[in-house]
Amino acid sequence: MHLTRHLIGASAACVAVAFCSASLRADYVLGGGASGTYRIANDGTFVVGYFPPPDVESEIEALGIDHVVMPDFTTLYQFTNTLGFSHLTLAFETATGAYLADQTLHSGPCCFPPPNEDFIANARMPLIRATDPLGAGDLFVISGNFGYPDGSMPQIKRYNRATDSYVESINPPTSQGIYDIAFGPDNRLFMAAEHGIFIYEETTAGFELLSASPLLGSVTGTMAFLADGLLLVRDLASGNVNRYTAQGQFVDTLIPAATIPENLVSYGSSFIRPGRGGIHFGADGNVHLPIDSRLPGDDYLPVHYIGRYDGTTGALLSMIKIDFGAFGRVTYLPVPEPTSQLLVAIGLALFLSRRHWIA
Repeated sequence: MHLTRHLIGASAACVAVAFCSASLRADYVLGGGASGTYRIANDGTFVVGYFPPPDVESEIEALGIDHVVMPDFTTLYQFTNTLGFSHLTLAFETATGAYLADQTLHSGPCCFPPPNEDFIANARMPLIRATDPLGAGDLFVISGNFGYPDGSMPQIKRYNRATDSYVESINPPTSQGIYDIAFGPDNRLFMAAEHGIFIYEETTAGFELLSASPLLGSVTGTMAFLADGLLLVRDLASGNVNRYTAQGQFVDTLIPAATIPENLVSYGSSFIRPGRGGIHFGADGNVHLPIDSRLPGDDYLPVHYIGRYDGTTGALLSMIKIDFGAFGRVTYLPVPEPTSQLLVAIGLALFLSRRHWIA
């Protein structure tokens, strides 16, 4: 049994430090590690879990290794683990949790050693690119962090969802762990690795490294791009969330580490839970951070929160206490009330169009 299923029906306390919109409810999709992927409301209450039918689940050792939600929020892909490999990537309807068998993806064998590059070892921080100009494949995921450096080789694996097929493996400049991936201006791929952030450009032959010199020197961590093209980095060393241009010029510190009440960094700092935790720029224009902390009133360790910060000023807007760790990706989902659906649809369309960075 997956232990986190016992959370169904349970609620989590909301530590509100500012008002919430009356016309827009925000949900979060997050993973509790190997026990499943879940959706919660912005007061911490459970909404839906993403679980396959029993006959499919019987083929899988662990669910919810990590997940990614489509840019239009319609479909969720959940990476699984069997003997260290994500041979099944399960598809679900984001809104209802319904299993989508016809959209479930397959990669290499579940057993070691794999005969070729078509495998995902302990999937981390997957991403679906909003645009795929060459039509080669829009799904990217970190593979091989677990066990590094003893036998595994961290890579980014690329897959084509339309054909359910492997496309390529993207390697860091030298053997090193990988924290996160993001797509920035001109659809370039940003890889946040152990020794810095590296940029790759797509060609007809695949993604090629632009420079072996890291973009920001030794600065690395988890990343997100703002709608204006600025790069957000949750700095692994300092804990600050800094803004940079896509060319690597420092702009400012949007969220100082002093305003992020984390005091369990050692718990989160690993390639299993990348850096200090993920970072997500939401359709609401705000920044969402999973946080491990022990705040007044907490009587056990570790304790998990999602902090919502103003995307312009960096001010803390709210903090939600959750009942399980937010491993890997955290996705903010706007959930409109009936009277506001049209406005939200227009806003979402504008948000997605601004993230295309069409030259």
